[in-house]
Amino acid sequence: MDLGAQQDQPVYRAMKTFIDANEPTTTIQNPQLRLDLQHLDLPHYSLQLAKAAEFLYHNVDGAAVISCLPKILKSYLGRSNEKIVYNSAIRAHTKKMSANVIKRCHDVTKIVVLATIDDAGFRAAIAKGHHSAVRFFKTLVTPDISYHVLSEQWKAVDFRFVHHEGVRASAEEETIRQDLRRIYHPATRRPSNPETSTGKRSKNEAAGRANQTQDKAAGMTIIKENYKRYTSWGPTAKVARVFGKLPATPDFESRNNIVKPKALVSANEEKRNLDDTGDEEDGGIIGRRQRAGNDC
Repeated sequence: MDLGAQQDQPVYRAMKTFIDANEPTTTIQNPQLRLDLQHLDLPHYSLQLAKAAEFLYHNVDGAAVISCLPKILKSYLGRSNEKIVYNSAIRAHTKKMSANVIKRCHDVTKIVVLATIDDAGFRAAIAKGHHSAVRFFKTLVTPDISYHVLSEQWKAVDFRFVHHEGVRASAEEETIRQDLRRIYHPATRRPSNPETSTGKRSKNEAAGRANQTQDKAAGMTIIKENYKRYTSWGPTAKVARVFGKLPATPDFESRNNIVKPKALVSANEEKRNLDDTGDEEDGGIIGRRQRAGNDC
């Protein structure tokens, strides 16, 4: 994908448009009065907003989760079982995305380090210490790597807006673009610490200990902690994180994938899922048992 300055700039669409569209215009006074559970599907809006929130915050707080809740649920005043279920579902969704990013960071680190293990500049950077290694690793992070590591988040946040090299005519949009570039670089670079996992090989070889056992678990732990702390680290701590200013993708609304938490599936649907061996992705419980029997 050519995102050079000479290419047409993507149109900026503020996430606020979709956040506001997900707010109810009326409220229901009695929280005991519910719509049929069949109509309480987790909409595509909620999934998309959750992707954007994870991109910006990583540890998504209560206010951001509320923004992601289905519109119909926010019309109920007070607590409700549905709110609790969807709150948990959205938090689980963002945590899963974070876990996926951490795994991809670990995988990318190994690939990049193995590709540059014999580079003199890389070895010198590792030998100088942590900060030197991180600065060197930053030069290796390409838009392709960013697209891979944050692939789920880029379904909601406009990849082209962030990575386009042209300066925006609007000063406000240019500030947003620069801030997001500061965010995505640490999101893919800071967790992928070249001194962890395979990166230890360079240090070990330099010290004559090439055969030391790698501690993969320790490397993953460091990556996870870096990913959690990145919002308060270095230049990213100075970035104004405003949910509504994120650039939304051009096709933010285009998909119509409906996900229904199991807690809200009706009894009939539950039975259908259990009996179904072909239509569902996992084939239901019966399908899994049949496959298990075939594997024996």
